[in-house]
Amino acid sequence: MSFIPESYPINDSHKRGGGLQVVDSVLYFSPNSTRVLTHIPTPHTATDNSLKNPFLPAPNKSGHYAFDTVNASDYQSPLWWTPQFEWAAFIHRFATFEGPILGILNQYKVHEKEEKGFGMPLHQVRGWSGLERDLSFAIVILAKCSGTSLLLPVLPSIFGYKRFFKTEQEALQSIKRSREWFALWIGAFCYVVFAMEAKNKLHPHSMSWEDILISSGCHPVWIEGILASGCLEASAERSGVLLCLERDRHCIHFFLNNNVPVWYKWNDQPEYAAYGPTNEQRKTILDSPPEIANPKFPWVDFFAKRELENQRTESLETQEQKQRRLNRLRQPPQASGRVFEWVQDESETWIRQPVAKRFNLSTLEFYDESCIRYDSFRNEFDCCEMFNVGKDSTECFTEDELRTFECVDKVNESFSNPYETPVDTSMLDDTLPPQAASFSTVDALESHIQSFCSLQYGFTGPLPNIHPIQSFDIAAQKNFLKLLGIEWTEERAEVFNRGSTAAVRTFLDLLASKNFSRISKDEWDLSLEHRQTMHLNARLKMIRKLVAVDKIYYMFLLPDNNNWHITTTCASHALMVCRLDCSYNSRDVAMYMVNQGMPFHTMQASKTLSRAPPSTITTALRTPQRDQHHVFTPKDFEVFCARLLVYTRQSSRAARAALKRGGYVWRACNRVAFSIILDGPVVWSTDPDEYILAVDPTSGIEYVDEKLTEKELELFCGMYNCSTGRGLQVAKRSWYPFVGSFENSGQDYGMWTENSENVFKIFCDNMPTRQPLPISKWTKQLKKGSTQLRKILAASNEVADKLIEDVFVAWERVESCDAILYASLRVSFSLHV
Repeated sequence: MSFIPESYPINDSHKRGGGLQVVDSVLYFSPNSTRVLTHIPTPHTATDNSLKNPFLPAPNKSGHYAFDTVNASDYQSPLWWTPQFEWAAFIHRFATFEGPILGILNQYKVHEKEEKGFGMPLHQVRGWSGLERDLSFAIVILAKCSGTSLLLPVLPSIFGYKRFFKTEQEALQSIKRSREWFALWIGAFCYVVFAMEAKNKLHPHSMSWEDILISSGCHPVWIEGILASGCLEASAERSGVLLCLERDRHCIHFFLNNNVPVWYKWNDQPEYAAYGPTNEQRKTILDSPPEIANPKFPWVDFFAKRELENQRTESLETQEQKQRRLNRLRQPPQASGRVFEWVQDESETWIRQPVAKRFNLSTLEFYDESCIRYDSFRNEFDCCEMFNVGKDSTECFTEDELRTFECVDKVNESFSNPYETPVDTSMLDDTLPPQAASFSTVDALESHIQSFCSLQYGFTGPLPNIHPIQSFDIAAQKNFLKLLGIEWTEERAEVFNRGSTAAVRTFLDLLASKNFSRISKDEWDLSLEHRQTMHLNARLKMIRKLVAVDKIYYMFLLPDNNNWHITTTCASHALMVCRLDCSYNSRDVAMYMVNQGMPFHTMQASKTLSRAPPSTITTALRTPQRDQHHVFTPKDFEVFCARLLVYTRQSSRAARAALKRGGYVWRACNRVAFSIILDGPVVWSTDPDEYILAVDPTSGIEYVDEKLTEKELELFCGMYNCSTGRGLQVAKRSWYPFVGSFENSGQDYGMWTENSENVFKIFCDNMPTRQPLPISKWTKQLKKGSTQLRKILAASNEVADKLIEDVFVAWERVESCDAILYASLRVSFSLHV
């Protein structure tokens, strides 16, 4: 790269991720990788200085090129550096095609067409062809702007994804190889992007690569989708490069700065000492025998553990839940289930990788029935060819034919328009949460009202038929049900002809006005004289108050073996936990709360967690840009949903934290398996923005849990920076309300209710015409919620906190008295002796 300045030495602190190794009896050093190289390729510069193309097979005797022996996996190991093939270092070793743009590569369904044979449907061919064109066009543009000169491989279409074949297996094989070849082009795209960024560091006022592409006709939504894919993340495992220190060291830092593995031959020549290993790395035993991997496949233990969990779930199932599960077992819902593939990562370790829902059917069709396992408890499919322990094309190409598969600079070429492609409706799926309430009869509604108020507020109600029926006009009926998060309908109005409803209304009015003394002692379990008084609740004494900088948390030390502890964000929810079934352990309580969309934490003692560096995911968190006159469409929303889905797969920490946040952040995660929260905090990040920390003042123990950063919260609400036309000024708009606007508003019930879901569905149903709103309008809309609800929640928290504090003080006195009594008995005993 001509614009890169002269090289400079590598500091020892930048070599900690590297190591020495012997390959083919030669010592190689990498300052940033410990990956074991199995072989060293021959240089692609011949003895006569002519350049060999490592991406072309050797021609046969007829001068034709057969690609039967060429596979994308051949380039997952480093090649020797040359300016023309520098881009090959950026190839992803095990590419995953995520997001709304690259995700189309997961669509490889095969169909049979009369008289032609087997091949991809036309709309899928067009999608792949459009991506092929867009990538090549973007690479050419950015290569010119960055001043790089590169030789690109043949286009993926050379492997035949546009053609038809005699057999389905031949078609699948061709499509699979074409798909894998796209990884090389994505690697080349990453290279020119990083080259542009390196150049811009030397020339800060240059245009960004995004602006260059947009000015060339690329749509911002395409760039947004590429950023969401994760292909530009620094954490991506790339092929790497082999360098010659004497000749190529000027470009070492370009690779190191972009987290691309670098290797070079090492000797003790003094002039290269600054590029060599540290003293500790020199002492590494290079000839130690490698560890012998456990031959047992990881899914053996995985499915054994799942079997035990399913047995536990089955023991807690209601009859209705059991029937739904058996129905799924008889006819597994392939379209709506969650599909996973077991694949090998860069270290040849088997990992369980989720499949986007829109690719469910094509993935399941790809595998034989014997290679698929279905879990009816979770509605999940696991696929792997190894669960059940083709012939390539022999087509050849002349040099002239090869040119039709080369990337050429076509001045009339243009980017495809993402807005012209059909919206993937599966990404707009607004499936109700698993535990969403439904009231088929008035009796069911009455029962729900009673149980809701009992669990949330401790209202146990009067004896049957004691409370008189009250008169409610329509407005009063709607306001009452609104307090409980229930939609009013004419059919449901019948519930107001029952005395129990009037009793609940009286209780809530007294609670909101803080007339606690007027609430009947027989109807409120916070009363000491109540038959089920909370003062004697066994869980109450297990609560510990945790103090953070600006927040109080309520943590439960339940008697189970969990490393983490259920922690509520408000006192009223702590009492709700006390009222749950006494057989519930921490995991049961966590699943109950996450199913209800309640905010909570899984706090764990900080000393039991290892520290870990902060998240390296950055590109997916870049706030998308839109110009002043942009009109949002369902395609914009589809891309947002896809970005969010990909990010929750990339960051399990963010997925767990989002599910525990409640509100719209929780609702946006309806595609994430709720059971992920049972993992608790896995590590303790060194970035304070990624965790919350609170202290138990009585013991001094620190507890931590994961949380979302501000940038992540912006992603989960679908934030955009929209130009206002006034210089660099932007207006922030979002699909969902930002947490600062929603939390503690008149629509925040502290859980997800029927009303919450109805409002959410209004947003989704109006998506074809709805535009993201600025924060000010979200705040104004949320003020339309219930003021009475805020009063009820505030009063409930106030009285709950007082009860918890009183009980805690009482237990301290009891323990103190016990200690004094014990001490006096010891003194008495010693005097007696």
